[in-house]
Amino acid sequence: HFEKAGLPVDLPNDCELKMWDKFLLSSCYSIFAIARAPFDVGSAVAPFKEVLRKGMEETNAVAKAYGIELPANAVTDYLEGFSKAPPNATCSTLRDFVDGVPTEAGGLSGAVVRLGA
Repeated sequence: HFEKAGLPVDLPNDCELKMWDKFLLSSCYSIFAIARAPFDVGSAVAPFKEVLRKGMEETNAVAKAYGIELPANAVTDYLEGFSKAPPNATCSTLRDFVDGVPTEAGGLSGAVVRLGA
């Protein structure tokens, strides 16, 4: 229906894999929001970076329990990407939190917590 309306649609071959990749990234966004840290600052602090890594590793473990195999380099790629972000760039979860509007954290990270319980 979207294409008939002139709206291009790009569906991934494996929607479930894409969903878990989003969960992986979201686990970091919640941490950045709680710390109120931009990407470049948070990823430059070794203990903070380790918390990000552990959060993604826990999410990855839940994905594996559901038969989802995320790319082996996903965690390191995201950590490297955060370190290359422009100065003071922040995630939408942090911006929403600061602005006092609802965030995706409960829906995304919360889903992983519920699935992992």
